Amino acid sequence: MPNKSTIVVASLLLSGAPALAQNSLKPDSTPALPVQEGQALPAADQDFLQHANNMSLAEIEAAKLGAEKASDPALKALSAELVSKHEALSKRLQEEAARFGTEDVKPDAGHAWDADIQRLKSLDGEAFDKEYVSWQMRVHQGLVALYQKQASDTPQTELAKFAITTMNEIQQQFNGIKEAGAKFGLEVDAVGQPPQY
Repeated sequence: MPNKSTIVVASLLLSGAPALAQNSLKPDSTPALPVQEGQALPAADQDFLQHANNMSLAEIEAAKLGAEKASDPALKALSAELVSKHEALSKRLQEEAARFGTEDVKPDAGHAWDADIQRLKSLDGEAFDKEYVSWQMRVHQGLVALYQKQASDTPQTELAKFAITTMNEIQQQFNGIKEAGAKFGLEVDAVGQPPQY
């Protein structure tokens, strides 16, 4: 014969206790839904466009310096390629922002990367090359993570496609930079956290 506690538990399960548990569920007050006509792009997507453009602008400035100052000819060539690719990427980011009706994504005033560029400018020869490649590794690690997060998080199908495609391009650049870093004994885990421009 069942004891009283078994009967109480069984009656609770059959009576609607699941409904009581569901009463504590609350809907998400900020669901991630695609933008509807006349709506602005969600703040997270606008932040992505701004952050990605800032990182590309920092990349352009540093890569121009690398194309000028690197002592290794292969690093000079890689830097020139990075300038070209990130100028094109910055333009595409501007186009994406315009497509979604977002104001132009312009660089932050007093560029957050100015201190990094000044530090690189103060170096020469192999010291410049090594620090520059280390900086590039950190930035590209951050760029890959930024685009990967955007591709996963945005409800905007077209923006997700853009993020995925661009992330693959940046990953290819990152692979070239890691090869350059290997010449200096640099590995991704050893270069530190990516900057947050």
